[in-house]
Amino acid sequence: MFVSVGRWCARRPKRTIAAWLLLLLALGAAVALCGRVTSEAVSIPGSDSQAAADAARAFPGSASGKQPLVLHTGAGGADLTSAGARDAVAAAARNITGVDHVVAVTTPYEGAGRAAMSADGHTAFLSVELDVTDRDITPEVTRRIVDAARPAEAAGIEVTPGGSLAAAADKGSTRHSEIIGLLAALAILWFGFRSAVAATVPLIAAVVGLGVSLSVVGLLGHLMDMPSAGSTIAAMIGLGVGVDYSLFCLTRFRELLGDGASVEDAAALTTAASGKAVAFAGCAVVAALASLALGGLPLLHALALAPGIAVLVAVAATLTLLPALFALLGRSLA
Repeated sequence: MFVSVGRWCARRPKRTIAAWLLLLLALGAAVALCGRVTSEAVSIPGSDSQAAADAARAFPGSASGKQPLVLHTGAGGADLTSAGARDAVAAAARNITGVDHVVAVTTPYEGAGRAAMSADGHTAFLSVELDVTDRDITPEVTRRIVDAARPAEAAGIEVTPGGSLAAAADKGSTRHSEIIGLLAALAILWFGFRSAVAATVPLIAAVVGLGVSLSVVGLLGHLMDMPSAGSTIAAMIGLGVGVDYSLFCLTRFRELLGDGASVEDAAALTTAASGKAVAFAGCAVVAALASLALGGLPLLHALALAPGIAVLVAVAATLTLLPALFALLGRSLA
């Protein structure tokens, strides 16, 4: 079976590569259209912490408490108690109230909010209450709240998010770390193979497989709770096994070419030998990840499913996309 799969893909390299690229584009378009949905809802049925969280929902108040939006004017400017500043802050508060997930805004001029004003009148903060928990506050939510406070900024008031709003704004993407990892892998592969073409093949297969798997994980968020950490773990494991499996097969392919085999035979025999080992190893990894579901925790189900998908896609790419790349590049990989 593995020989047949490898030979079929080696004989039709352009069709096979085109099929993978079309799949990647289709899934990417679906994600762009439907969006990635993540949920940080963590439930641990039967635990004391879950019982406490369930009991806390009976009490009034926002899910994230009161988040500060700091207002400040310089020493040379008018203080926040002036009529112009009060009007600007009130307008900003009204705008913020209309932002998604905001349930209430308390200004430093009303009720308990008066304690949020400094003695010199140059620093204060708005208390923003949200209907999402701290972990669900995204950089986008913070950006919209700060944008809504433009009337205050137009009046010369500096607006700075604090608390969980600031923590959310500081959340950075991990994509730069993946790029660094790919560049490091490219340097190591080039050093090992002494060939730029051979060094890029494992990375091409791994990146295509990773793009497909991350798109699938992103779409799964519409059907089940998928934490943002799921994509991170899937990227970490998917990229690792993708490069590892491809490197394993590439080494075998080069050995067969060196022994005098034709390009097509080398690709088919590589899939039969190393490809079969990759399939077994990938299934073992997926079985190990699936065992996390035995714990009965919904969070672990998602964290096992995301990398499991990445591993299965990496195996599929190794068994089909890689023989096509071998056939297309031929002896330039030797």
